[in-house]
Amino acid sequence: MTRFILTAMVLTASFLTLYAADNVPDPAHETEQETISKCLADLSSPSADVRRRAVLILGKYTNPGALSGIIQSLNDTDAGIRRSALVSLTERASLSSTSAEAILQRIDDPDVHIRRIVSSYLRQLLSTYRVRPARHSATPAGPMSPALQQRLVNALRDADTVVRRNMVAHFSYLKFLLTSQHLVHLLGDTDREVRILALDAAKHVLDDATFIQLVSDLVHDSDRLIRLRLAKILAKTRSTSATPLLRKLSTDEDFEVSTEALLALFTQRDFSHYSPLRQRLDDIRMDSTTASLVISQLRYFGVQGNTALVELIDHPNPTIKDKALQTYGQGMGGIADVDLILRCLQDASRPVRDTAGQILLRLKTPPRAAIGTLASSNYADIRLLAVDLAHRLPGRFTAPVLLDLILDDDFEVRMAALSEIIRSRPAGWEQIIERTLDDDNFDIRLRTITMLTRSRSPEVELWVRQYHENTANTELKRLIQSQLKPGSKR
Repeated sequence: MTRFILTAMVLTASFLTLYAADNVPDPAHETEQETISKCLADLSSPSADVRRRAVLILGKYTNPGALSGIIQSLNDTDAGIRRSALVSLTERASLSSTSAEAILQRIDDPDVHIRRIVSSYLRQLLSTYRVRPARHSATPAGPMSPALQQRLVNALRDADTVVRRNMVAHFSYLKFLLTSQHLVHLLGDTDREVRILALDAAKHVLDDATFIQLVSDLVHDSDRLIRLRLAKILAKTRSTSATPLLRKLSTDEDFEVSTEALLALFTQRDFSHYSPLRQRLDDIRMDSTTASLVISQLRYFGVQGNTALVELIDHPNPTIKDKALQTYGQGMGGIADVDLILRCLQDASRPVRDTAGQILLRLKTPPRAAIGTLASSNYADIRLLAVDLAHRLPGRFTAPVLLDLILDDDFEVRMAALSEIIRSRPAGWEQIIERTLDDDNFDIRLRTITMLTRSRSPEVELWVRQYHENTANTELKRLIQSQLKPGSKR
């Protein structure tokens, strides 16, 4: 709704600008001051059309006199003229304290559209009073009359829903006015959005004890969204005084409300609440974000939590399985169960395999025996993982695997294995490279030459130079030469 109001204001401002541009007197005939003086006089005309035209023209000038005339028009008897004056003021680059106060005075204007506009601009208007959205702001730093403060308070009970929403949405700028009585009234508003905004306001304005007392009856509210918002707010309350209300909400008939409350209690390090949450992880109504939060909390429960995570790693839902595996890996660090990780590396879910691979590579002692299993996987990403693991193991354990992977059906696996062979140079690596350079696939030949010429190994550099000099293959000579750096001795 606020976006709609602002859009309407922009369109209105554009219309007024065009209208006024067509009606500004010709400078050749009138000076600026003469024009402003004439318009100021026109503001007293009995004709609403004349007064409206005067406001539109004055809006084109930054002259103090013009500004004074626009402010005066905020009190015009014609609502359309008051709206024109309001738009003219709010579209200016900055607001003076005088302009801001004059606009705020219209917070109780008979015209609902004016009240909506004023209430939507509270942040800008109150900033001129140096009101800051600090938690314990008691009074505005600038002078504000008691009468104006009362008008703002009255606006919290405006007959228009949009105005009330705008008012309570700016609660961080109204803390110096809000009391428990005001919040009680707003929490009982007929509009759901006002009530939800009032809940947020109450949490930020009041201390925890007062807030808990104020909202205690809302655990039985007939609106599930109110109870849900209350549960979310209570979950962020550090005070233990929120626990009794959370316990009541944990038995709520609404699945989402009770789940939110159970999760909040679980985060208080009470493992007794895991059992009902575990049942909900199998429920299709459980959203992935909440499920992830439940699982991530298990890392704080030691052996109990680890046992629960291992059980969840076999969950049929791949998202739950992956999150459980991630949390398990974070807790176990470099001492994870290798057999469990290897089993996950054969999972049908790519995210699960990726997570398992990351855990495997973080192990303090890389499992040498696992490299053969990984190299024979049906998944190319796992065969690539085998090459990564080979990089962390002595060459005598990895050479046979790399020789197999150099013939892999997957291009990237072949290239990764080739790169590792060039780096580690196991026995017979020269013959392997020569056979690769004779491959029918041009891309393989090109990538091989690129990796060779980029190697910093003197042994590889010497081999490339000798191969370049001795090969009879003109294409390979050309490709090697194109990859060599200018001035190379090769």
